[in-house]
Order: sequence, then C-alpha cells, then structure tokens
Amino acid sequence: KGCEELADHRVILLTDGLANKGVTDAKQIASDSKKYNERGIDLSTIGVGRDFNRDLLAGLATAGRGLFHFVADDADIQKVFVQEAQSLVGIVAREMEVVLRHGPGIEVTRVYGYHPQMNERGFSAQLENSNYGMTGVMLVKFRCRNFEERATVASKVRVQLRYKDAATGRRVTLDQRTRFLDPRRTDNTTDHEVRKNFTIAVMGRAMRGMAESAKSSRYGEAERKVARALEFFEQNYAGTDDEDLLQNSRILKKYRKILSARIERFRRL
Repeated sequence: KGCEELADHRVILLTDGLANKGVTDAKQIASDSKKYNERGIDLSTIGVGRDFNRDLLAGLATAGRGLFHFVADDADIQKVFVQEAQSLVGIVAREMEVVLRHGPGIEVTRVYGYHPQMNERGFSAQLENSNYGMTGVMLVKFRCRNFEERATVASKVRVQLRYKDAATGRRVTLDQRTRFLDPRRTDNTTDHEVRKNFTIAVMGRAMRGMAESAKSSRYGEAERKVARALEFFEQNYAGTDDEDLLQNSRILKKYRKILSARIERFRRL
C-alpha cells in the first residue's frame, strides 16, 4: 500500500550500494527496482563513502528516470539536499549520449571516468540523466602520430550530445564545443573547469597507480607517483580554496605520509 501511495513521486536513496542483507545480487536489485518504476515511482540515488557501488547506483537512477550523485562528506550531503534540492528532482534530459568522431592522424588513448564504446574513429558514451543547471565535463586524452598534427587536433574532432527532452519526449542532437589542453602547459588562460577536472583526473590516476604499486610492495614507486601528482597540483593550484581540489590533495598527502613512513621503516631494517 505504501508503494501505491508513492505513485508519481520520486524516491531519493542514500546508500553505499553494498548489499549485505536480503537480496544481494545487483542484477536482481535492479530488476526489482524496475517494478516500482513501472508504477510511476522515479528513483534518484546518492552514493556515500569511498567504496560505494557506482555501477549499481547509477544503473538504478537511470532505470528510475532519476539522477545519480556522489557525496564524500557531510558538506556534500548538505549541498545535495539543501542547496540543490530543486535541481535534484528537475530532470530535463534523459537517455543522454556523447558521440565523438575524429579524423586521421590522431587517436583516443583514454576517456576519464566513463566506459565508452570505442571504434577506429572515436567513441560513444552513455551519461546519467541531466537536471536543471547541471554542468558536465568529459576529459579525453589524444595521441598525435606526429608533431605537425598537434596544431590541427581541434579541427579534426567533432563532439555531439544526444538526448531525449524530458518534457516533450523529442530527440535532440547538439554539437558541443571542445577545448584542448596541453598537459605540459597549464596556466591561468586555460579554461578553469578544464584545468580543474584535468588536475583531479591526474590525482585520481596517481591514486590508482599508487594502489597498484603498493599492492606489489613497490612503495618507492608508489610514493613517486603520488609526489608527481602533488607537484602537478601545486604548480597549477597553489593557494587555491577550491574544496574539490583540496580534498583530493589532502588524500594524496595522507597516502604520501604513510608511504614515506613505510619506506623509512624498510631502510632501518
């Protein structure tokens, strides 16, 4: 009866998505959720913690015609529930997809934070539903076959955003603007969001590399990966008050301290 009364309403699920009681199979959970979606109950999910099940929560939100958010701490929870409560439930675009095509002479080597379908001339990537005022940045790393190609990368790349208008159900295709950044040269003239997200991607990649090296007891190598990422951060954002960047830098500094202590302990043996 309670679920019947929720028809045409939205449920906001705050969880780590790590099922340990009752039904624990992710596919079964997603299947069970669809039964309620069919009754007109939309679902938005908010992932909590460092080890939350992103694929499950993003899938539940997509199937539930809702939005997927990630919160790292109390400040983020307040941001989602207080500052962005209106936008959280105001979906404007569904079934979003980014399609990138590029010409000869260059290739895509990495798409940060997404699982794209790759092909010889680009890729397509599915996105979560979009709400009012939402800003998204997709970082893509290219490799040029020769030095002369660097100057013509922008002219050889075309990016489209495709989605269904939530209000009209109409399919929309938009040509998107692309901005290119040489990671060896970042300065104040570079677009802020591009610089910021690229820096976060560099720090995130360093953490993954650090974990792989540390798992094999290569602590010196792990510490160097963290050190390089922190150096990159300091070069581009010394004195910043951006909390997203500072949070990532604090995590890296914590790991570097742990790794340095581990290395020093081995030196004393």
